[in-house]
Formats: sequence, structure tokens, C-alpha cells
Amino acid sequence: MKSITERHQLILQKLQEDGKLNIPQLIEEMNVSGVTVRKDLKLLEEKSFCFARVAELLCIILMLLKGQSMKKNL
Repeated sequence: MKSITERHQLILQKLQEDGKLNIPQLIEEMNVSGVTVRKDLKLLEEKSFCFARVAELLCIILMLLKGQSMKKNL
């Protein structure tokens, strides 16, 4: 099992790289329970590093922003 610091770093890394989080993959990769992952996400959310409810929407937001950027260039 990874330490809380290692888990938080991995979560933030995955979010930065992929733009979303795959909870089952995190559970397996970190060898922890779903409850632990949810607690980690809640702690990160409280620290303003990420927003648990918005994590999956980040890709959509980025796509919308890229679309607006492309329209400005036309």
C-alpha cells in the first residue's frame, strides 16, 4: 500500500496526464479500497487540488475551450 502522499501524487499525476480519473484503475494501482480512494479525492478536493465531482468533466471543458480557441482563430 502506498502512503497518503504517494497516493495523492499519483491521483494528481493521472488527472494531469489523462484529464480524468479511472477509479477502478486507481484502486488496483494503489492497492487500496474504493473508500480510501474516495477519501483521498475528498481530501484533495478540500485542498483545492481537484474537484471530485468535476474530474470526469475536465476533458469536456478542455474540449470546449479548445473549440472556442479554434473559433477565435477563424
